[in-house]
Amino acid sequence: MSWPEILHLARTEALRERETARHCDWIAGKEMNMDKSRSSRSRDAGPKQDPFSLTARALGLLLRGRVHFHGDVESIRLADRGEEFAAFRKVTVDSQGHRPVRPGAAFQVRFSFRNLSAAANRRLSLIPIPLIVAQPGFRSKTWLLGQQTGDFIGLYEFDTVEAAEAYWNSLPLRMMRRRAADCSLSHKAIGIKESAS
Repeated sequence: MSWPEILHLARTEALRERETARHCDWIAGKEMNMDKSRSSRSRDAGPKQDPFSLTARALGLLLRGRVHFHGDVESIRLADRGEEFAAFRKVTVDSQGHRPVRPGAAFQVRFSFRNLSAAANRRLSLIPIPLIVAQPGFRSKTWLLGQQTGDFIGLYEFDTVEAAEAYWNSLPLRMMRRRAADCSLSHKAIGIKESAS
């Protein structure tokens, strides 16, 4: 390779890195603004966001028989940005009392982990389950793994759109954001309309 080609390649890589950094800064700024706009709602809603309170609440749900793990999830597939994702775990919490019969919102987060392999993170993703099921309005989570990139998708259901949006500031999501690779994180919360029967 000649010197002009090497210099051109170096310039191209430097430009690409600058564009990626700018894009990451823009995403981070957008996320921070969204976090600030929701912070007051998130702080006032539901249980305290500390591991002890959440684990105690999760244990109560488990002892009352309201938490269920589903083993046969391999048939659950999702396409995102041209990639197929396959489910490998699902947990649900029963509706009870004043809660709606069906979930009213979905929340999806996609990311890749910074340091560990997909296999290691698949095992480690068991650890925050008590912190997840104890969240206000939580109904279900399906864990999915990208078949090409190894990215993860968490597909959640909540009672309301407000509960789904507040989950972005929850303890389990803050922990996950710290482990996510730079610029790999995207999320969305959407309302689920009940179909007319």
